[in-house]
Formats: sequence, structure tokens, C-alpha cells
Amino acid sequence: MAFDGEDVVWFGLFGGGVVRCERGEWSLFNTSNSSLPDDFVWSLAVDHQHHLWIGTFHGRLLKFDGHHWFKYDEEATGFLINSPIWDILVDRDNKVWFATSQGLMLCQPEPTVQVPTPPFASSRADVSVFQNYPNPFNSHTTFAFQLTWTSPVEIMIYNLAGRAVRILDRSIYLADCHHLSWNGLDDRGQPLPSGLYFYSVATSMGTTSRPLLLLR
Repeated sequence: MAFDGEDVVWFGLFGGGVVRCERGEWSLFNTSNSSLPDDFVWSLAVDHQHHLWIGTFHGRLLKFDGHHWFKYDEEATGFLINSPIWDILVDRDNKVWFATSQGLMLCQPEPTVQVPTPPFASSRADVSVFQNYPNPFNSHTTFAFQLTWTSPVEIMIYNLAGRAVRILDRSIYLADCHHLSWNGLDDRGQPLPSGLYFYSVATSMGTTSRPLLLLR
């Protein structure tokens, strides 16, 4: 976990990417819906500019400024990182220290690669996503979201590991309030087990997610 002030909390998922909770609004970032190159997140830290630093199990060091992903590779850091990044610390001078199986390293340079963020990678105010009802639910639940303008929309269900388990819809939606139902089945029509899932609404300007609890 990593805290960004009093309003934002980040959670790293081993195999699922990262989750952001900002004043009750949940957003999921993984290799399926963003430019995050590795879903196996092992360490997190927030620097003085409110940028999120991410260390992965496969030795990826990344920075996310809320809009773009920056990759710190051997050319940028001077180190070939080929082991898990166990921990990240930002000191009072805003220097980023990270611990690996190869030792303690310091990263100050500019990144060599800025990975462009696709349209479905950040949360924007063009869509308001409301909590599903009922929640928790057993057999059926209903979602609601409101668009401020017409947009292509992708509506997905993700499990806690960040894997998409159900595609509810992919189509053009008009600027209005819309409702959809989900019966707790995956894309193969099989009942999913009890657990925490995420309902994700991706528009042409960003992605917003909310958690939902399925109880069998």
C-alpha cells in the first residue's frame, strides 16, 4: 500500500496491477486497460510531486504521474535490474531508493522511455459511476453510470487479481444515465465464486471502477 496525502490510497496486486481509491472512487490499472507493463506489483511509494513509483516482481521500475507511465531501465539507472524490487523509499530530498536482491540502488535520472497512456487508462469526470445495488449480492445486481457526452463504452467485470472475467458490453452510449445488470456469471456462462470483484466503465476519456461483493 501507499498513501498520497489524505485522499488517495494505492494498493499493489500480485498479478493484478494497481488499484487507486480516491474519496471512495476506485480505479484499476493493469496490462489489459493501461500501459502498465507488468501486473505483478511488489512495492509502491509516492514521491513529493505525488507521483506513484512501482516496483514489480520481474524487476520493472516505473513511475506514474496520473497521466503517463515512465519506465526506468538500465540506460536510465545504470543498473540491470533482473530481480524483484522488494521495497521503494522516497527520502526527504525526493531521491528514490529501491531494494532488490542485487542490493540497494538509488534512482535520480530522467526515464528513457515514456509509455503513452491509452484512452482507457485514467479516471476522468466524463462519467459518473454509481455503486451497484444490491451489494453484496447473490444472483443479480444492477449498475448505473451517467455520461456527460456520447462515447464508446466498455463495461467489464474484473476479479481481485485484475483479470477480466466478464465483458458486459462494448458499444456507443448516449449522454444519459444507463443501467445494466449482472448475474454473477463469467464469459463462459459459469457461476463465479464468492469474492470481491470490480465493475469497470471505460469511456473514450478514461476508466472508473467500483468494488462489488458476490456472496454465494
